[in-house]
Amino acid sequence: MKLAALISGGKDSIFAIYAMKQKGHEITYILTMMPARSDSYMFHHPNVHLTAMQADLMNIPQITGKTKGEKEKELKDLENLIATVKGKVDGIVTGALYSNYQKERIDAIAKKLGLKSEAPLWNIDLVKYWDLLLENKFEVVITAVAAEGLDKSWLGRKL
Repeated sequence: MKLAALISGGKDSIFAIYAMKQKGHEITYILTMMPARSDSYMFHHPNVHLTAMQADLMNIPQITGKTKGEKEKELKDLENLIATVKGKVDGIVTGALYSNYQKERIDAIAKKLGLKSEAPLWNIDLVKYWDLLLENKFEVVITAVAAEGLDKSWLGRKL
């Protein structure tokens, strides 16, 4: 199946690409939303600008979309971005883990556009997921800290 991957640049969306390729699917486009707000309901904001380098390294063309990051309006922006690959792919893949809000909306957009929606990490056990990352030699680097107990000394650390 030909797929477009919706990526934020984080480990989840990148591992989702890897998982689908391992299953024999072809990733033909990278899709990235660039939210203007850091508190978007749908889209990851920190370091999203690095996705262009990731797409280049994977040798997959990237298409970006902009959004003001306003609840519900950003869904139309996402639909417009995904619509750019309609007829060129069979579906989209995301790194969604547990957010019903995100998954339900992405699934609905895909269905509306006649595309399949794949989320290979959906509801994965987190211990199993970390084991998979390490077994498959993923290099995870902390690029932002936003949790209690983590300070800027964690930035740049490899796990």
